[in-house]
Amino acid sequence: IHPMHIAHSQEVRGYSFMVFFALAATITVLDGGRRPAFRQQAMLVLTGLGAGLSNLQGMLWMGGLALGLAAGGRLRPRELARWALPFALIVLLLAPWWMTMFQVHETARLLPGVETGEGLRGDTTWTAWALPWAGFVLSFGRTLGPTVAELHTGAAPTPALVATAALAAILVLILGVAGIRRMGHRAIEPLMWPLPVIVVAVFLAVRN
Repeated sequence: IHPMHIAHSQEVRGYSFMVFFALAATITVLDGGRRPAFRQQAMLVLTGLGAGLSNLQGMLWMGGLALGLAAGGRLRPRELARWALPFALIVLLLAPWWMTMFQVHETARLLPGVETGEGLRGDTTWTAWALPWAGFVLSFGRTLGPTVAELHTGAAPTPALVATAALAAILVLILGVAGIRRMGHRAIEPLMWPLPVIVVAVFLAVRN
């Protein structure tokens, strides 16, 4: 029922499959508790591979899940080792596709001394508003705000559209903060999930 995922599924691209498999991996991690059974370890490997093969950026999602387990503080070292095995297998089995991902993103241009700046600008120019906007879109959908086409053309949204999107964003923020506060110290784990994506996005934008 999420507007953004419906739009992606109608484009018949890999994003919908990545979200499906990555959410399945997330449920597996949450259900696995402290000591995941073998079937849960196997399910995590299969869903992690499905996410990574649907779109290699799914590896960032898997990285967020692993980071959450490591930083959440609810697992002892021996229990962490049981979780580390399936994540290591995911990384190993996806290794043949790494170079493909690097070529797609043209990471050579992001190295020091190589062309950056104007050579990467245009549609990829980044603004700090990208992070809260992405959070709003991913949590609520994009039908209440400017469309992607409007964002690319630079058209100014109407005041009514801004007001509607602002009210929806405030609602999302209130619900998010309330949920995090209710989880207490356990909130560290889900807060770590988006960190790899945010770090990579900001790094690429700064290099640009």
